[in-house]
Amino acid sequence: NMTKDKKSTKVPLGAMQMGCAFVKGNQKVSVSLNGKITMLPMAKASSSAEEFKYFTGHQSPISCMAVDYSTETLYSGDSDGVICTWNIKTGDSISYVQRDENTEEGLDDTLMNKVHQGAITGIVSSRSGTCLSIGWDDKIRFIESSTAKSSVKLQSQPNKIVKGTELVVVMTVDGVILVWSKSATSNVSENFCKLPYEPTTVCVSPDDRIVYVGGKDCTIHIYSINDNDTLDEIHTLSGTHLQPIYALSISNDGKKLASADVRDICVWNIEEDYHTVIGKGRWCFHNQKINALTWSNDDTILASGGSDDSIYIWSLKKPVKRIHYGFAHRGGITGLEFLK
Repeated sequence: NMTKDKKSTKVPLGAMQMGCAFVKGNQKVSVSLNGKITMLPMAKASSSAEEFKYFTGHQSPISCMAVDYSTETLYSGDSDGVICTWNIKTGDSISYVQRDENTEEGLDDTLMNKVHQGAITGIVSSRSGTCLSIGWDDKIRFIESSTAKSSVKLQSQPNKIVKGTELVVVMTVDGVILVWSKSATSNVSENFCKLPYEPTTVCVSPDDRIVYVGGKDCTIHIYSINDNDTLDEIHTLSGTHLQPIYALSISNDGKKLASADVRDICVWNIEEDYHTVIGKGRWCFHNQKINALTWSNDDTILASGGSDDSIYIWSLKKPVKRIHYGFAHRGGITGLEFLK
């Protein structure tokens, strides 16, 4: 319906209704341009907003995800800059994340629900219950209760975001920056750690003391964190991967490191000076870039997902065995997680 306010000149783009139909007899359903499906209530003299039911989802490829177990909510981000929330118990969609009207850009008045002005490249749930997302608008955004409250501008484009316990690490095209969430608020470090190589992936130890960075130089660089939030390189792992490293994952107990390139997955024993548990040429059945690695809750199983649409399940107890889920997601796997 057109507004009667004479000051308004147009209807917000995302609210445009693209079609409607009756289903199951007399149930009215409407679909809008921003992808929201609305089930309208039966005709009454007066209808309250609570009687409307909404179904939301993505219209573009999903690029990342994160789970907030404190609220049983899964956050997923896509290449349009949209973040959706889902109930991990029921699988039902909840809503879209919206920018707060008090942010620099203000509320998205097109109703297209864009949180970032460009593709979202990563999202994590911090310890304080706040979600942090990054995107091609070169910003970290802080999300609370499905609302993007604030943002921080970065020096370069961010491509990866990971968390330890109280530490969140953001990887850009030329370095990393640390974000601490020791309290209800998150503090972004003033020290940007520029790296002398092109980083491609990152992870952080559960105790927030060590940062692992994989690079296009086919090497895993291991750093300790100083008191002033700078990094000191203390070790490197090279000669095993012959391709750039695209995924890293620390086991839940902090004792094992998994790494992956476009073909090989390797596992390292951190306690034994990074002795190779699974070396090159053993877990090597992906045929495109491996985007995601994740450990099971007991750290005996490793799952991998790649651009080849495949998910593989690997066992440290039976390393010659594997389970393959082919064509798991059309367009490739961008995120994996074992639910706790």
